[in-house]
Amino acid sequence: MLYREIGQRIRKRRLEMKLTQQQFAERVGISMSFYGHIERGTRKLSVNTLYRIVQGLDCSADEILGTQRENSDEKPSVTELLKQVLRLMQE
Repeated sequence: MLYREIGQRIRKRRLEMKLTQQQFAERVGISMSFYGHIERGTRKLSVNTLYRIVQGLDCSADEILGTQRENSDEKPSVTELLKQVLRLMQE
């Protein structure tokens, strides 16, 4: 269920940007087939893939994951946490 909701949010944002699935998949460097699965929620995303998609959509991970908070000053955003995880993985 969660992956389907994430896929729907990704699709909505991609359509707002007026991009085809092929254009967006190329933009973020994943196959068109895999990207289609992501939008349908039939495949799981790695942290790295989620981060690349969020960057390609020019939005926050909170928006895609549905974890936006009213007062964003109290804790780091999911996007910031993803950046930290990726930095640690590269060390």
